[in-house]
Amino acid sequence: MSWICMLCKADHVMTEVVLKPMPGQSPHTNRIRAFLPTSARGSGKYDLTIAAFLSPNILKRFFDRPASLLTVSAVQDHQSTYNRFRNFLSTNSVAGLIQVEAYPTEVLAILPYTREIAMGWKLDNWAPENMLAIYLEHMPPPVPLLHDHVELGYHSRPSTHSRMMYRWYLLAAVLKFTPQLIEKFRPNTTIEIYGSSKWAAALERACSLFVCKSSKATERVVLFDRYDQSQFKKNLFQLKRSDIPTSFWEFGIHSLTVRSIMKPIQLYPLLRGGYVMTDIPNIMADPDILLRISSAVYQLNANPANGDWAFVLQYDVFDRLREQAIGSPSAKKVQLALILLANIMSENKCRVMREWGRQPADTLHQSSSTVRFMEGLVRCFCYKAESFVLVDDISSMSGYLAVIETCQSTELYGNYKMPRELYNSPRSSI
Repeated sequence: MSWICMLCKADHVMTEVVLKPMPGQSPHTNRIRAFLPTSARGSGKYDLTIAAFLSPNILKRFFDRPASLLTVSAVQDHQSTYNRFRNFLSTNSVAGLIQVEAYPTEVLAILPYTREIAMGWKLDNWAPENMLAIYLEHMPPPVPLLHDHVELGYHSRPSTHSRMMYRWYLLAAVLKFTPQLIEKFRPNTTIEIYGSSKWAAALERACSLFVCKSSKATERVVLFDRYDQSQFKKNLFQLKRSDIPTSFWEFGIHSLTVRSIMKPIQLYPLLRGGYVMTDIPNIMADPDILLRISSAVYQLNANPANGDWAFVLQYDVFDRLREQAIGSPSAKKVQLALILLANIMSENKCRVMREWGRQPADTLHQSSSTVRFMEGLVRCFCYKAESFVLVDDISSMSGYLAVIETCQSTELYGNYKMPRELYNSPRSSI
């Protein structure tokens, strides 16, 4: 079985080749036959349009994946164009990537002879004068970026603006910026962008239109790139308390496997309260920390301007406290802590939460368990709550996300009450 195919780049036919499955190394023959698009030019041939070029080294990642291998040889009377195309791939160390719209998770790569590929797929009989085609399925579908046009919708006639302004409108449309967010981009707005993807770089260039000196700024917009999770990598305590009104947003895509770009979403909305936690070592060092935290949270909730605050502990806190009762001194602290905790919970001043699927905490790593639990709260509730605070009087917790704030139990109410002042930043990694 073999197929005569025309290798094309755009509408240009570069050469004609014969695809022939290698005996014993092409388990997807029927799938490949369906994958090959029939040529509109007739003659019983197939069009293979190269969508992109990639390094053959990328194909090494698939040595342990099911693949079908086919020889790619020249059609008679097309040897010269075949050699020219093969030399082009070999000189530039690239492979041609073929994708068909009807089969977005399947690809066909065509490449010249390379020793590494021959060894990886154990192709002892691969003749160097022939090229190789590798068929792979279950691949991530391509990310749709721009199609025929982009409808700006809420901006009319962008061509009447300068090229830079048009570029800004176009990028805002592609990233699905909402009218609410776009209205914030004005000459008196300070814009900060954090991220390392191409979307972040393009947005930073486009936002050069809105250059504002800090002394003249009346608003600040902070944009975080979803791709590298930059929304969790910066301490925001001082920005939240700045004299300039500040809003935080995430934009872009989480990974290249995402098929569509999500709209920007506001993060850490101001004056929406937050979550407070502490760990077992802090409770064992001074059980009264439970009273100080619950009292501070109660005072914060007494003023609606502070938002909705919650003192949270993990669901197995009683069991973990009992496990600390080793010897008389610690047993007395555990007994006191259990009494205080029972009283606080009876007054609805503390919530007990469980992360679904999480196993009981390792009692030897109580602090890291609390940190991981708080990081889970951040990822779940960063769209609804402003602050995530670890109360750490004895400096037992470390390695937390930079956006998580820490403070002493005696500072909790003062740091987060309204009206706010610029306090010294809590201990936090930046």
